[in-house]
Amino acid sequence: MQELMIIGNLGKDAEIKGTNGNEFMVFTVAVTEKYKDLEGVQKEKTNWYDCINKKTDLAKFIKKGEKILVRGKLQVSLYKDKEGNTKVNLSIQSNYLEFLSKKPENQDDTKNE
Repeated sequence: MQELMIIGNLGKDAEIKGTNGNEFMVFTVAVTEKYKDLEGVQKEKTNWYDCINKKTDLAKFIKKGEKILVRGKLQVSLYKDKEGNTKVNLSIQSNYLEFLSKKPENQDDTKNE
């Protein structure tokens, strides 16, 4: 069994899409790591993950900039960009979401499994 867990910030609001009568939501998550190089200079590296989830009712909560935890199966695919260069796309078929941004006091906890 394989499962990936990431914590990051939403890159844009979720979109609802569908194929063959099945709806799902798609969204992107940016995960930024900070580290020091060999010379001791602080650096940052950001990886972007495309995420897919079947719980379309949660799309209204998935807003750009919010912090989120995503768990699911990692999918790696290759594609060619406009210049013909091979690129790698990392996506997560998510089965669990947890919203980590501070929420208003009157809002219920929002988790999804």
